[in-house]
Amino acid sequence: MGLFSRSGSDKTPKLAEVAGFVFRYAQSDESGRPSLLVTGNGGSARVWLAPIEVTEARVYCRPEVDRIVKITQEHEAAWLADRESRAA
Repeated sequence: MGLFSRSGSDKTPKLAEVAGFVFRYAQSDESGRPSLLVTGNGGSARVWLAPIEVTEARVYCRPEVDRIVKITQEHEAAWLADRESRAA
């Protein structure tokens, strides 16, 4: 099993599937800082937004983490706007 439970990830909306990576909102924590769950390509990671930071990466090598960061940079503004509209 990956870093995050499958049942938990299935409950959150899929934001994007790019290059074999699936991006979903992560469960909120007390920090209030938005984060994503990334799964696929045999691994998992948590990606924090504003600013972007990858933590808890499992199995991914440096080029995969770099690709996750690039994809996140390309979509961050839209994902933050979507999150804000869901909270309203």
